[in-house]
Amino acid sequence: MNMFALGMLIYTALTSVDIYKILEFDENSKAFYGGKLLPKVELSQNLDRQTSTQNEETLLNVLRTTSKNSARSAALKTIGKMDPTTIKQYADEIFGLCGDSESCVRIVALETVGKMDPTTLKQYADEIHELLKDADPGVRSAAVETIGKMDPTAYADEILRFLEDSESGVRCAALRAIGKMDRNALKQYANEIFGLLKDSEFGVRLSALQTIRKMDQTTLKQYTNEIFALLKDSEACVRGKAIETIGKMDPKSLTHFANEIFALLKDSESGVRGAALQTVKKMDPITLKQYADEIFGLCKDLTPGVRREANAVIKNVWSFEDNEPRALCPQTF
Repeated sequence: MNMFALGMLIYTALTSVDIYKILEFDENSKAFYGGKLLPKVELSQNLDRQTSTQNEETLLNVLRTTSKNSARSAALKTIGKMDPTTIKQYADEIFGLCGDSESCVRIVALETVGKMDPTTLKQYADEIHELLKDADPGVRSAAVETIGKMDPTAYADEILRFLEDSESGVRCAALRAIGKMDRNALKQYANEIFGLLKDSEFGVRLSALQTIRKMDQTTLKQYTNEIFALLKDSEACVRGKAIETIGKMDPKSLTHFANEIFALLKDSESGVRGAALQTVKKMDPITLKQYADEIFGLCKDLTPGVRREANAVIKNVWSFEDNEPRALCPQTF
């Protein structure tokens, strides 16, 4: 028998009979899977939905009896792969672990809880709200996101409090939670959300932009200056997301700020240049032709993706009837 067959045989035996041995791992223990010796912690977190469902009682037994934090977390992650209806059957067991002594287990429990339907979550609203006070920022983040899955509009005031949390990860979680509101509800909190575009942590600025992108054009235009200020952000990912957000504005607004937008065609990061070209593509042809040199200049860009975007702009604007003397961008893939 070759190594692959032996590994699969051992794996089959483990998943159908001895899943407990996978979950009750020592920190450095390993098991065969697909002919490879893998850490059991990795194996336990990659068990498929069918295996999880077949071993429900064993998984619950691990939750109830094991003293190992890693095993409880692994069991929760495995349960989280079951379908939502099955997870709901064990709501009491899972919510019980939201009060676990170890923060890593509380976080995974909340992540598993978050896969339940809003109606079930509301039945455990008190338990979830209690975790908003947790000393661990990871737990607070998971709790805020779970509340967002329950009903972000109904719990808006509570979520907004965490936009001022001392930990950046919690502020990001609050932004993701509030971003689940519909557009009409979201614009009511525009001042608070746009205020985070000045946050000292770039991850928060990025999360704020991702939430802002869900707003309507009228709201975006009211905060044009705040968004355009991020075109000079020190972080490339923020500049890229800012120019993508600007691309949601109407063509007339884009034309008004053409100089600022075209300046990003010279950005040091190719991702930002590409995002700028995607926004540029939405401008009217008359404006674009005023910046022909900048656009055609990117035909020589070292990044194939940028050259492709430049070529797309040129094809949209310059037709053969224009008698444009310059050829389309040479593309290298």
